[in-house]
Amino acid sequence: METSDDAGQAIFAYRAFDLRDCFHQPLSSFRKALECLQSDIAYMGAMSGEIMAYLRDGGSVKIPD
Repeated sequence: METSDDAGQAIFAYRAFDLRDCFHQPLSSFRKALECLQSDIAYMGAMSGEIMAYLRDGGSVKIPD
């Protein structure tokens, strides 16, 4: 069984997505991804923004609203 600490260790980067895909760079923390979506650069980030977590095993997980 995977604990929350194990799941946190499996994540190596985050990425923020808005409607115009303004944020191409991977981010080191969830907080930084959230800040991107809340920034003036984001296009409709509050309504349509998504954050994806990239896993060390090559997979990814969409962070739920």
